[in-house]
Amino acid sequence: MSEARADDDVWEMFCDGPVASIWMNKHCLAAFLTLPLRDQAKIQATMEKMYCTMENVSIPPKKLNFDEGRHDGLQVWAFKEKQSRVYGVQGSINAKRTFFATNVAVKKAQKADPGDLSKASRLAQKANRLVAGARV
Repeated sequence: MSEARADDDVWEMFCDGPVASIWMNKHCLAAFLTLPLRDQAKIQATMEKMYCTMENVSIPPKKLNFDEGRHDGLQVWAFKEKQSRVYGVQGSINAKRTFFATNVAVKKAQKADPGDLSKASRLAQKANRLVAGARV
């Protein structure tokens, strides 16, 4: 009998491009789909048309914050639109730049919730053992 796995233990490719890919755990994807449709569309466009096809330095900070903070030794990033955030950590899969999207939040304050950032770091570290070739 196979062991049941939590949704945050199941990772799937969300988008892929010539220079990078984005992987999300199932829990993150489910939460992403609850965001306002406009926010979903804008964040997904940033992921697909910018992150996966361009170098990081070309993405405006209002769309991708590279410095949400360091937690458990990992730098947490956030794709953002208005108050919606998709948190995660950059790493690689088989040497290809990869963003591991871990959790979603709707910010109610100017500063990110430290619990969301800590969760992002904790879940991203799981990718090392759950996704073949992953390095976070």
